Amino acid sequence: MERLINQDPRPRSQVWRFLLGVLLCAFIIRGILDYRAGHFDPKGLALIMIVMMICYGSFFAFVGLGASGGRTKWYITDDGLKFVTVLRFSCTIPWKKINYMSYLGSSLVIRWEKISKQIDAGSETIYPERADAEELLATWQKKSGRTGPDSVHSL
Repeated sequence: MERLINQDPRPRSQVWRFLLGVLLCAFIIRGILDYRAGHFDPKGLALIMIVMMICYGSFFAFVGLGASGGRTKWYITDDGLKFVTVLRFSCTIPWKKINYMSYLGSSLVIRWEKISKQIDAGSETIYPERADAEELLATWQKKSGRTGPDSVHSL
């Protein structure tokens, strides 16, 4: 069995809204600085704004994808929790190696122990739909045998 975990796209849109706000502030600051320096040339200001938008926009797009987890896909499998990155790197975290899960309304925090020499311990926050979070927590509790309050926060 391997089933894709449906993730909520809203956290990505929150990152984008923040980055657009930063970009707008940069435009306003640049306009004020040009005006105060006496360089208020509408054509030159428009050109500078376009160049800034392209430069900052591409930078923020790169940062936004990284900050929102890129396009990592997560799967529930019989062996564990599998993730596949944009570059097609995949890894299955065995259920016994996952030592903590906490569902906090819209985000699920997962922590795991060292898996192999190449893959260290780590943690990740994903944004599954509620039904997927319930299934993931129930499967993890059943397969790992961890049910104490220190290891899981239920829905």
